[in-house]
Amino acid sequence: MIRSASIGAILVWMAVLLASIPGHAQVPGLPNLTGGDAGAKTEAAAAPAPDRQADLAAVDRILSLLKDDKQRTDFVQALEQVRTGLVTQGPPAPAQDASALPKDGLIGALADNVTKAVGEFPETALGDSPSVKLENAQAEIAERVATNFGGEETLAFFSWALPGVAAVAAVMTFLFRNAWLRRRRRLRRRAQTRIQLLRRVSIKLLFDLLPWFGAVLTIAIWTTIFSPSWRETQLFLALTTPFVGAVLVRQLSAFVLLLLGRTRGWRLVDYAHAKLLPWIVALTAVGIAAGLMREFAVRLTIGRNVADIGAMVLDLVVGGLAMLFALRHRRTVRSLIVKGRRQDGDRATGVLRTVVAAFASYWHIFAILFIVANLGARLFGIGGDNFFEDALFAVVYILAGLAFLALCNEYFAKWREGLGRGRQTAQRALWRRYLSVIHVVLQIATTVVAAIACIDLWGFGVAGWLTTDAGNRVLQPVISILVVPLAVWLIWITVDTLIENALAPVDNFGRQRRQSARVKTLLPLLRNFIFAALTVVTVIAVLANIGVNVAPLLAGAGIIGIAISFGSQQLVQDVITGFFFLFEDALAIGDVISTGAQSGVVEGISIRTVKIRAGNGALYSVPFSQIKALQNDSRDYGIFQITVTIGYGADADRAMAIMHEVGADLRADPKYKYDMLMPVEVWGVDAFTADGVVIKGAIRCRPLQQWGVGREFNRRLKQRYDKEGIEFYRPKQVIEIASEARTLTSDDGELPVPAARRAGAQPA
Repeated sequence: MIRSASIGAILVWMAVLLASIPGHAQVPGLPNLTGGDAGAKTEAAAAPAPDRQADLAAVDRILSLLKDDKQRTDFVQALEQVRTGLVTQGPPAPAQDASALPKDGLIGALADNVTKAVGEFPETALGDSPSVKLENAQAEIAERVATNFGGEETLAFFSWALPGVAAVAAVMTFLFRNAWLRRRRRLRRRAQTRIQLLRRVSIKLLFDLLPWFGAVLTIAIWTTIFSPSWRETQLFLALTTPFVGAVLVRQLSAFVLLLLGRTRGWRLVDYAHAKLLPWIVALTAVGIAAGLMREFAVRLTIGRNVADIGAMVLDLVVGGLAMLFALRHRRTVRSLIVKGRRQDGDRATGVLRTVVAAFASYWHIFAILFIVANLGARLFGIGGDNFFEDALFAVVYILAGLAFLALCNEYFAKWREGLGRGRQTAQRALWRRYLSVIHVVLQIATTVVAAIACIDLWGFGVAGWLTTDAGNRVLQPVISILVVPLAVWLIWITVDTLIENALAPVDNFGRQRRQSARVKTLLPLLRNFIFAALTVVTVIAVLANIGVNVAPLLAGAGIIGIAISFGSQQLVQDVITGFFFLFEDALAIGDVISTGAQSGVVEGISIRTVKIRAGNGALYSVPFSQIKALQNDSRDYGIFQITVTIGYGADADRAMAIMHEVGADLRADPKYKYDMLMPVEVWGVDAFTADGVVIKGAIRCRPLQQWGVGREFNRRLKQRYDKEGIEFYRPKQVIEIASEARTLTSDDGELPVPAARRAGAQPA
């Protein structure tokens, strides 16, 4: 905008200057510039007689302009700026049909824009193609070597300019090394207040700037006495300004470092003084030299093409040195920004501390980005020469963005903390995660806005470029690439939060939640399935917006899927069978099941297999398709069947009554009453067998608790039967050997006694 306004002002000034000349017909000897058609000739013939006095006045004004060195220099410099602007802008681009643009997504748009920028780069960087620029520079150097160097004007200039440079150097050296001034420049570093430190450092600065003032005064006096024209004065200033300007910047930088000594520490200040100031001097000198290459007097002396190439080389050198400085001394500068910053009584807000700390941590990244942006603007022939002004505004934008993000961080932290209090409902959990997503989006948006604002400072015009057809081709896929994952992420966190809340072991009031095994089994599988589906959709959408043709990928995936399905029919059968098992809630994690071949506790369920931990500790993975009949002992209730065999001589009615009494006592026991769903059922005498009288019954218990209750029932029943004298059936066996033999009865049955033993005979 500034450059356009300057060009417009120059054109208006030239129009006013040319308007003072009545017309081209009044200038004798000039050809007809309008094309020489008949109408023009008729108008020229019909024009009134020329006014000789007006012509003379116009010529006198032009001569006075050309004779004055300063006015002539300004006029030629303005014309060069106009020409540079015309070269940079180039001819208007022909209108291009939007339908003719390739629609290859983000990759195609970026490729087209990069190709266009690379194609225009050689001419925009130097104002002309590099080969032509180098040839013209060689011609200019050869011409000046043949005509100027060694000529009378050149010798006359160096005859007074070189002694002047020596005089300036001598004055600066004397003022730097003067013992009296050096004593005045010393600073006592004992404990001082801020006001005392500022006053003493300011006094020291006055003595530090005396060499610079002496150099400036020497330059002024020397050019006034010896310089014959303003042009030669400019050349002399071009010889001395880099060194004098570097000295000024060095002294001012030293002044700023001394002001930081009280809070950052004098050791750090001394280290920075020794390490940073030489870099600052070199950068300042090279930067001023690069700027002088754009001055008209220098360009006129060494040649426009030589000056353009020299300015380009020096700009690249400054950029490289600045990058090395930022990378090599990033820790030193960071310490100067934040070390010891907080003092007693410091009322800096948390936002300010956050901004300063963030800027200090990443200042070298910001500096490198500024340098790259400036070099890019320089190479592409856009922007201006005011790097420090652009960098200052960019720093302001960055600090404003950091302050805004720091405020957002505080408010979002408070909101999340507020949502974390009280009852933890699913709605609160969703809002906490939504706030995290909004926070990230706000950070990205702030970063993008600040980056675009900083880039526009260097004349790239990103905001305006995005409104063009080329910019829209890049912007639309980028927005899609960002919006699709954002929408998918919102869907995912919604589903994940709801499932996580449903699987929580406690409810909103902190009470223990009794969840069904079906819910605990199916919801994790549903979550994994949704995550996989959303991931596939996101990848396809992103690839399509990038410019990858996803139709062949989908077709290939379909073909591969069909081939895999034919080759893995058993796997598909396992998956389908497992789905129906889970859908029908036939088993769940923690159930005790039996598949016929394996029995045990279910420890894990996948979409294809069930993992069963057997009683001996072995873990079996059983595919669902191999389960033909499933026995689940963990559903609804379990029954322990009671089978008691008593002797034929025992009282069966009393035995059954004791079973009822033992069952009632067991159900009254607090340890077992919650496991027993019903009183003990005694069905009665079931059978008469060779083993005795069989009495059967049952105990209905909670799932998987029937075995513990049954064992306790058997223990108590045995104790009661022993106490009541009811004997369990004991098998007896009677054996007859001979008629004369008698039988003996023992606890192990009736045993025969031999005749010899009966008569008291001893065995042989």
